Amino acid sequence: MATRNIIEIKDLTKVYDLGAIQVPALRGINFVIEEGTYTAIMGPSGSGKSTLLNILGCLDRPTEGAYILGDEDVAHMNDRELSRIRGARIGFIFQSYNLVQQLNVVENIHVPLFYQGKDIREYYDHCVKLADKVGLADRLDHRPMQLSGGQQQRVAVARALANEPLMLLADEPTGNLDSTTEEEILDILDELHGEGRTLVVVTHDDAVAERAERVIHLKDGLIDRDILGGNGKPKKQPKPAKPEEPEKAEDLREDAPEEIKEEPSREKQEEKPEEKKAVDLPPLPGEDEKPDEEPRPAIITSIKLDEADLPPLPVDLDKNQLQEDEDKDEPFRIKLKLKDKLDDGEETPKDKED
Repeated sequence: MATRNIIEIKDLTKVYDLGAIQVPALRGINFVIEEGTYTAIMGPSGSGKSTLLNILGCLDRPTEGAYILGDEDVAHMNDRELSRIRGARIGFIFQSYNLVQQLNVVENIHVPLFYQGKDIREYYDHCVKLADKVGLADRLDHRPMQLSGGQQQRVAVARALANEPLMLLADEPTGNLDSTTEEEILDILDELHGEGRTLVVVTHDDAVAERAERVIHLKDGLIDRDILGGNGKPKKQPKPAKPEEPEKAEDLREDAPEEIKEEPSREKQEEKPEEKKAVDLPPLPGEDEKPDEEPRPAIITSIKLDEADLPPLPVDLDKNQLQEDEDKDEPFRIKLKLKDKLDDGEETPKDKED
């Protein structure tokens, strides 16, 4: 469905006559703004940005060219006619709010309707709804001095909507606000744009211009660039992607068949400590012994005796036998000594063999 043009600018020029000097502010620019679009106008100081704003708001007239607003050429209207157009077709949002300090929130919203001769008693509910739309339903009786900067700008936005204008014209709408409140006001403008309203915002702030569908850049009174393709939403930088973590063996096994899930992994088998087998050790001396077993006799494997411990040889021992058993003399004497030391007086089986 084709949309109509809300604004048509044709060969528009503006020259300030300072007597001996003529200063051209706009040098024959051309552009069109369609209904329901969101356009930002930007440019450095001296680019003609403020001059174009005054002409678009019917606060000034061009030197030459045409300015068609809706279906009327307002370029050469007189002051009375321009006042009528301002009150009926344009909703203004100023940087410094421009609220009437003696009026409360509802009364400030009603001001554009007042200039059209509409009684506040008939439009009170309409103004209350607009206050609620911008989040000020609980501040209806507050005066500007009792409101924060962000709240005052909300009142200004609601006031701009009071006369159901053909377009909203905003001059640096967030210039006096902190970054948090700026986002809140820009979000309200996004909502209005989403409702199909036509927005024209003059700004030097890139963050504000990024919200628009289109950005017109002015330089030395001419259009330097006309950029299309925005989406009317803030452009946020994507968050850096987190490095992918390697999948754990347990995660991989979740998608495996049941018979594989039941098998323990090789790593777990290797990590499983080997079971220590119990080793039967002989009881230590002094440990309790079984009553049914008889005590085992001690076995003597070696003994060392001094000469004093050995008894003298028998007197009646055959000397020839002693000569023959000369090498066996010491073992023989040891045997005798052992024989005397046995408590029971019995001979050992080894003695009987000898």
